[in-house]
Amino acid sequence: MVAAIRERGTRRNESILHMLKPGAAKRVTVHLNEDTNTVGGFIHERVFSWLFSRSVAGATVLGPEAGFGEHHRRQGHEGREGERRHLPVQIQFVEEPNVADALLAPLSSISL
Repeated sequence: MVAAIRERGTRRNESILHMLKPGAAKRVTVHLNEDTNTVGGFIHERVFSWLFSRSVAGATVLGPEAGFGEHHRRQGHEGREGERRHLPVQIQFVEEPNVADALLAPLSSISL
């Protein structure tokens, strides 16, 4: 399965372009918090970079401008420069089923 990822090349070999072929595909959505970080940086940035380095056909990061939860405190991007808020982030990608399946285990091992 991992060979299916590598056969399209890597970031170092950008002359190999990958477009999904018509047919079966899987959409994967990763739910994270914008402000969750690790020693290596914010987790959503690490996941996005990791997908890029694995030559995923395409990925999109989606996040709200503002929101509130059951605590009814408004949270948004207003505030001091550089201050992160506790808002959800989604990273979505669509890939061939065998490639998506091969990515899931290593993706879930990106630790907090």
